[in-house]
Amino acid sequence: MLLTRRGAVSAIIGGMPIAAHLTAARTEPPLEVDGARGVSRENVDVVRVAFDAIGRRDIGGLLTVYDARIEFLPLTGTRVESGGYAGHAGVRDYFEETAEVWEEMRPYAQALRSVGEHVVVIGGCAVRGRGSGAECDDPMAWVITVRNGKIIRHRGYPTGEEALESVGLLDEATRGHSHC
Repeated sequence: MLLTRRGAVSAIIGGMPIAAHLTAARTEPPLEVDGARGVSRENVDVVRVAFDAIGRRDIGGLLTVYDARIEFLPLTGTRVESGGYAGHAGVRDYFEETAEVWEEMRPYAQALRSVGEHVVVIGGCAVRGRGSGAECDDPMAWVITVRNGKIIRHRGYPTGEEALESVGLLDEATRGHSHC
């Protein structure tokens, strides 16, 4: 069973202003572990450091938890169609691109699930457009692969269902029966 913070979901759905949402202090979302051998909590901590660094636009801090050969596969960007962004240079390029479009970009977790070396993050990403000030908060999910304390793969998904399916946690019986 995947756990979520209902308060966070209802606050977003309930129309919490994006500016308040972007700056609101977050409590740690619940963690669910499948078959871990003591590394799951450490992997989740690495993912939390990455999300925090992204939200602060601390790319140097982010790269400290990314392996030098990181495979970075976001949902948007100029290289999405060609296989994503590779290595630290690719990650820097992606965040330079997003800085041109988004004044603020804050990914957040509402639920985390650790499955072996993968951490499934279900949450969203709140953004504010540069210049326009337009605000958006879209649901998203990620599967982040951690090996030896470093993130080696960071892949975005449009839905939690797709992220869970990618790590084998969603079967035919539950597919397509989301309540969100």
